Amino acid sequence: MIRVGIIGCGRISLQHFEGYLRCDDVEIAAISDVNPDAMRAAASHFGISPKMFDDYREMLTSVKLDAVSITIPDFLHAEAAVECAKAGVHILCEKPPALNAEQVRQMCEAAEAAGVKNMFHFNYHFHPPTLYVHRLASEGALGRLFHFRGHLFVERMSNPDVPLEWRMQREKGGYGALSDLGIHVLDRACLTLNQQPTDVESVSATAHIFIHERKLPDGGTGKVTAYDAAAFVLKFRNGALALGEVSRFSPGSNGFEVNGSKAAVRFDGVTGAMHFYEKRPTDHQRPAAEFNRIEVPEDFVKNIERDEFRYFIECIRRDNHPQPDFRYGLECQKVLDALDKSAREGRRIELTQGS
Repeated sequence: MIRVGIIGCGRISLQHFEGYLRCDDVEIAAISDVNPDAMRAAASHFGISPKMFDDYREMLTSVKLDAVSITIPDFLHAEAAVECAKAGVHILCEKPPALNAEQVRQMCEAAEAAGVKNMFHFNYHFHPPTLYVHRLASEGALGRLFHFRGHLFVERMSNPDVPLEWRMQREKGGYGALSDLGIHVLDRACLTLNQQPTDVESVSATAHIFIHERKLPDGGTGKVTAYDAAAFVLKFRNGALALGEVSRFSPGSNGFEVNGSKAAVRFDGVTGAMHFYEKRPTDHQRPAAEFNRIEVPEDFVKNIERDEFRYFIECIRRDNHPQPDFRYGLECQKVLDALDKSAREGRRIELTQGS
């Protein structure tokens, strides 16, 4: 039996509750949140009876746990991960990694010093269409890879009546849409182009806040300091280009396209359809073929999102090193930091390997 604790009982934690409950021989033994009503609501919803703590530090010292999920706001990730590592428990942490690379570096060093498994919940890293395109790219079916284009949109914050929350504040929610959504586009670009975040050579970005002030619970207003939307370009050291767009002001969609010398592939984030384009010789500007719909192979579909929670638990049981780990997250965070710098300074930023 693997005994798990969950730190934070907000909306995103529901994925973790559901994920662990799908696993065999896993018990959600303890949960923690500063809001006791949130803990009780989660336990009641899932029909479980974990021990409850308003301070996760007390949970770590009071209950024998094998692993912990960290599902609290971004600015609290680093401190919680360090404490969990000191307690000797394996860690699955929500995205984005943290507020900046220095915080993620602290998470890496603590987890590695303690020898605990560590992994970020980059859920699109386990997305069947993404994994399938990664295989096509790895096998050379797309040829030399030229382009990635990806977007991820949500729309809740386009409503001006949505009150100010931590996600909209730079000191708590980091770079807003750029980090919260952009981490998925960056991760997907690396997977489908068969590259690593360390292979990013330079970045350019622009970002914007559409609604600069939001209502506060007390009736006043507060300033929005985290980006509502961003667009960016990544140049990889092999010459491939990745174009990303993220927004909290557009109807939900998460599509992407990869272009290579032999073929191209496109995933429609609205319909969920995958299309394949086989290149043919042509002497004019019109395409010589069409994007034809294909099905993602059954072995990818069956293993929906490779079920990252089962995967994480199996890595603990088999003493395997999970991916994406904190080191991978650190390299992603370095790219996010560079994108933010580019957006603030209005110029291209060069990245140095190993920086």
